Amino acid sequence: MRVAEVRNRVAGRLGEAAASGDEDVAAQALDFCRALLITLASEDADSDVNVQTLAIKTGTAGRILGLNQEYVRELIRRRVLGANKSNGEFHVPLSAVVSFQAKSVKFSTSPVPFDTSNWLEPKVGTSAGWPKGHGPHHKGHDEQQGSA
Repeated sequence: MRVAEVRNRVAGRLGEAAASGDEDVAAQALDFCRALLITLASEDADSDVNVQTLAIKTGTAGRILGLNQEYVRELIRRRVLGANKSNGEFHVPLSAVVSFQAKSVKFSTSPVPFDTSNWLEPKVGTSAGWPKGHGPHHKGHDEQQGSA
């Protein structure tokens, strides 16, 4: 898929997630889309990219995660974050960064990793276009906010 098409779909998915009315869906979509947009920022719009196999350098992973590049390398050495090494540089799969990010989220006691396997595919018949069951659902959230 061309980078320009990925960027367009990201914009559409963000709109759908925002309109879903679900904070967790919006937060997870925003995190993933932010990671993808940072990864693709320096790519030419006409170049081809396979989102499922994207790998990034530790500096880019650090920018996405809000961590120092050296700390990202430490996570790799400790096998907390998966990576491959070629020509003396670590290359971290974008999917590993997104997965690490989901596990690190503190807004929930039991975050569920966001399923990125088919997020770019057009969704038919769903309100937000995102897989259901991702992230905890805060039962009674509206009632708690309404009672004062």
